Amino acid sequence: MPRYGLSPLGRGLFSLVLPCIILGSMSGQQVVLGIGIGVGLLMIIGYVWSAAVLKSVEIEASASSDVTLGETLEIWVAVSGAEGLECAVEVMNGETLGLRIPASGSVLAVARQMGRFDAVPVVVQTGVPDGVVGAVERRQVSLAQPIYVYPAVVPVTVPVAPHNGATVSSEAGEMTGLREYTPGDKLRDVHWPALARSGTVLVRDHRSPTTHGRVTVALGHVHADKTEKLAGMARSAIHVLIQRGHQVNLLIGAELIAVSSEVEAWRRLACITADQDPMLELARSGGPILTLDPTRGATWATQV
Repeated sequence: MPRYGLSPLGRGLFSLVLPCIILGSMSGQQVVLGIGIGVGLLMIIGYVWSAAVLKSVEIEASASSDVTLGETLEIWVAVSGAEGLECAVEVMNGETLGLRIPASGSVLAVARQMGRFDAVPVVVQTGVPDGVVGAVERRQVSLAQPIYVYPAVVPVTVPVAPHNGATVSSEAGEMTGLREYTPGDKLRDVHWPALARSGTVLVRDHRSPTTHGRVTVALGHVHADKTEKLAGMARSAIHVLIQRGHQVNLLIGAELIAVSSEVEAWRRLACITADQDPMLELARSGGPILTLDPTRGATWATQV
């Protein structure tokens, strides 16, 4: 439902309508009465015109790509309707874009809530040719494709996974990934660029990824005020485990997901809801279980 407002000129004229009508009626001054009635009719026409214009305005929106919580999201909007009309469009409490219909342009907004979004809130503001009455309407505009706002990374220390019994080796000299340094590793296998970037001693892993096997990342009880933190911890842990060469399952409540890529995991984590407890029995065949808790951090458990 549109909301209407008056410009400073409109407020000034509106304050004259009733006095002019009363004064004109009591004194018999037809000119004053005519002015009051004329201004009143002008404003009524302005309201009707504004409603008709807003109804004719159509907006299409699309986003360039998924983003992480707190990052700036660019949304492209195209506005059509009453040609020549000047309007202002604000998307997701971001920048306000001034347009003369038909037109298009991009608006920048900060992603303040993680999740999947099929539509974005848009505020459309228009004025009328006489500059007296304006109308504002808030809409939900469907996106051409849904976008995801991923959880922000929350660093978490992931201990080395318990041995799961796999012993398959690869061809000699074939590097399949990186893993944390363990006593007995050779100095020549240290990955110095990774050490410089992260401060963690990692070595080149010449074993088959099956040596690491499959593990399950289980989100502990999801509290409403800890949802974003827990999702960010899971994003960090999954990245570390994949870098170590593990195949990863993600357990959220009663849903067990075989993670095929980090992006898939990020999208699922973006949509977690509060008050879920992990059903650990679902991870029976998923190898060691890494349980994440906002207070205790990351801890390994054996198979259920």
